[in-house]
Amino acid sequence: MFHADGGWYAILQLPQFRNDEEWAVELLHQQNILVQPGHFFDMTQKSCIVLSLLPPLELFAASLSHMRMVIEQS
Repeated sequence: MFHADGGWYAILQLPQFRNDEEWAVELLHQQNILVQPGHFFDMTQKSCIVLSLLPPLELFAASLSHMRMVIEQS
């Protein structure tokens, strides 16, 4: 379970064959999607990334779709 301190963000736990920083770099390199590694927020769970919920809905939805492609191809 994740503890929320406030703010407009979502937390995703990705497959654990990469750590949170590796996932963040992979998403940035492959799809130009900027996410934050969970350890930036003192998360101890493995392979968590943090997404901002502030982008426009269309951009957010498209980014999730591209993220899914990267995850499924890994």
